[in-house]
Amino acid sequence: MSVDSYLLNEILKSHHHMGENILKNAKEKVPSGIDAKTYLEEGTPSTTIVNFAKKNNVDLIIMGTRGLGSIQSALLGSVSQDVIHYNRYLTSIST
Repeated sequence: MSVDSYLLNEILKSHHHMGENILKNAKEKVPSGIDAKTYLEEGTPSTTIVNFAKKNNVDLIIMGTRGLGSIQSALLGSVSQDVIHYNRYLTSIST
């Protein structure tokens, strides 16, 4: 394995671990009595979200924003726009 391949593999493992921690922390904030499930997927964000929704026949996609200012938040990011455009599911964007 080359140094580049090794470093890339280590970076990917690190990002996967960070993603798992983010999901664990988010799930801990869900009120008791609510059955929350988390999933960690890899890929292009909008495509991965839409494909996951189709595969799992979800009822609702909830997305957040990056905390941009009021003028910038008036325009959705490309991931939000793509998810709204390419899916048939109800989508809620929280600002």
